[in-house]
Amino acid sequence: MTKIVAVLVCLVVVIATLKTNGVDGRQYRNNKMDLRALLGLDQVSEEELEDWNLSIPFPFLPVNRISTQLRIPLEKSEELTNCSIQCGNHGKCFKYINSTKEFCYCDQSYSGRYCNITYQHSCSSGSTALNTSICLCPLNKFGPKCYLQHTYCQPKNNPCNNDGLCIPMDDRIKKNDYICLCTGDHIGSHCEHRSNEIGITFKINPIPTLVFGHFITAFSDKDHERTTSFKKIPFDRDSIVLYHTTPFNLLFIEFEKNYYLTVIREKPIRSENIFTNINQDYKCENITKLLNSTILNYKTLRRLKYYQLPCIQNHKLKCFYDDTYMCVCDNNRYSNCFEFDHNTSYDCQGNNYCGKHGECFQNNITCPSMLVCKCDKCYYGSKCELNTIGFSTSLDVIFGYHIKPFTSFTKQSTAVKITASITILMLIFSIINGVLSILTFKSESLLKVGCGIYLLTNSFISILTITIFTIKYFQLIIFQMKSITNTSFISFSCILTDVLLKILLTFGDWLYAAVAIERTSNAVQGIHFNKTKSKYIAKYVIPIILLLISLSYIHDPISRRLFNDDDEQRTWCILEYSTSLKTYDKFINVFHVLTPFIINILSAICITIQVFRIRVKTKKKSAYKKILYAQIQQNKHLLISPSVLILLSIPRLIISFLSGCMESIRTPWLYLTGYYVSFIPPLLIIILFILPSKTYKQEFVSVIRKINFFSK
Repeated sequence: MTKIVAVLVCLVVVIATLKTNGVDGRQYRNNKMDLRALLGLDQVSEEELEDWNLSIPFPFLPVNRISTQLRIPLEKSEELTNCSIQCGNHGKCFKYINSTKEFCYCDQSYSGRYCNITYQHSCSSGSTALNTSICLCPLNKFGPKCYLQHTYCQPKNNPCNNDGLCIPMDDRIKKNDYICLCTGDHIGSHCEHRSNEIGITFKINPIPTLVFGHFITAFSDKDHERTTSFKKIPFDRDSIVLYHTTPFNLLFIEFEKNYYLTVIREKPIRSENIFTNINQDYKCENITKLLNSTILNYKTLRRLKYYQLPCIQNHKLKCFYDDTYMCVCDNNRYSNCFEFDHNTSYDCQGNNYCGKHGECFQNNITCPSMLVCKCDKCYYGSKCELNTIGFSTSLDVIFGYHIKPFTSFTKQSTAVKITASITILMLIFSIINGVLSILTFKSESLLKVGCGIYLLTNSFISILTITIFTIKYFQLIIFQMKSITNTSFISFSCILTDVLLKILLTFGDWLYAAVAIERTSNAVQGIHFNKTKSKYIAKYVIPIILLLISLSYIHDPISRRLFNDDDEQRTWCILEYSTSLKTYDKFINVFHVLTPFIINILSAICITIQVFRIRVKTKKKSAYKKILYAQIQQNKHLLISPSVLILLSIPRLIISFLSGCMESIRTPWLYLTGYYVSFIPPLLIIILFILPSKTYKQEFVSVIRKINFFSK
């Protein structure tokens, strides 16, 4: 949610810039004046919002009165990458909001068209020097150099109660005058009164992401008044708190084009605390579901006469509505109806603030103080700029929102603690599995064929894969908790960690596929199988596979960047693909999962058929079922590994092809399970390859005995 509470301060900053020293705030460039709006609230900030370039009609006059309308933007201006001006190392290139001209926004202590002139300013500490003659003061200071202080807006003597922000007015208009900018839960000239507080818990599923609160105040001598606010519901909560500054009679909560009667008061109460639930019993039904078609076809006035029937006939009904009216059932089961505009637009006046994949809502058409984006399915972020569409969804997207910023690990959610425990257990199991596998497969007798080389390599890769996965997981927690804020380090991790995980996981899958191919070749060729040749091929196949996989993912790191979500106070590692790269990325990910999957299936089928043929030839009189069963038992070590790998690949394929995207960050468990399942194969080398095989098992037992001997 974006709050535009600082707009008032921005306007003060703009006005002050125009008035300082009569002509301060005017930077003359060919009879033009540059006007700058900076974002600041309790302290001065040098964050650039927008710049205007205004004409000075009579530059020869000592004073010019310029009348113009400035619209403070919802978003700050972005630095230009392709700029016609060279701003050097001490400036950034921007464009004026009201013209096509470009200019350099200089760092403090630098000025000039190209920010190549240094100067010493005499502004007080805490203020910002815009150039040698203009000082931009914080709220509690004033004067040409910001050395004078407002006695009535000092932090130690704040006249605004309950954490209200004191904003001094212009001393030349009225001395000792100020306004209090109150927090949402207080009102009054000095923030001395509490607002109406309404706590709402949602007892429905799914819980909405955004709700509208329609407050209705009834009058006996005039039409009802309606004010609307909205609130975004955090993904990890099922309740919200709304604040309303004036007394009210009714509160309707709207989401997904449904209305719920939440609060009803015959007499409004000021500064009331209300706590209520929302469930299906409070839902307002459409009149089309309550009256028959004959009555519905009547003209409006005649149809209204029958609006007493729904409340009388449905004792649990709280409210209902049509295209024009909203009706409430009172305690005597009578209908009280009033006009209610269902088509009020809160779409930010057509501004595309939320992009193509979200709806923008603002709380006031003429002077908005708050706006929010309601994202489409599969999109998230404060501006709906992030998505969960794609074959390989990263852990950041799946689980990032479940980690609370600026909160210690002990106070994180149960889901975070459980996944952290599982990740640590996976690392421990991976080290044990990998080390024992390495000690087993390094035997010279097992390295005489390609299978041994593939499995030895995969033993190293399995440890490396789970280690990097563990690093990735805890980096995500640390980054989202804001324990580390170094942008360079986070960017390096963003570029490197995910692509390494992709390469290593895919490399492991292809090594398993290589084992399946060699075992199939061995079963087909029988005594003609050349062990020396298989060993020779393996030494070349391994680096070639690794190289090709790395090249196939080269687009990933170059398409990654950091995205700072200021509203959510989060930093995301995101991928930005062009349309062609999206197609390629989907293809290459499907190829790397589907091809080893198919190889394992074909391997299991071919091995079964081949050994069955051989046994049938030697024992023609035996029953086919008995022969098949006996052959499966005898060659189970060749069938177990591809069969289990097939089963582990199926969930990933189903999730990727059927679900399309993760629709809600509130329920990521299917995707999170699929993500963790993809890391199970590196943990199962002993179970899938060593224990089912007599040869490998003998070597494994020998290794265990040696370890026990040295431990004694």
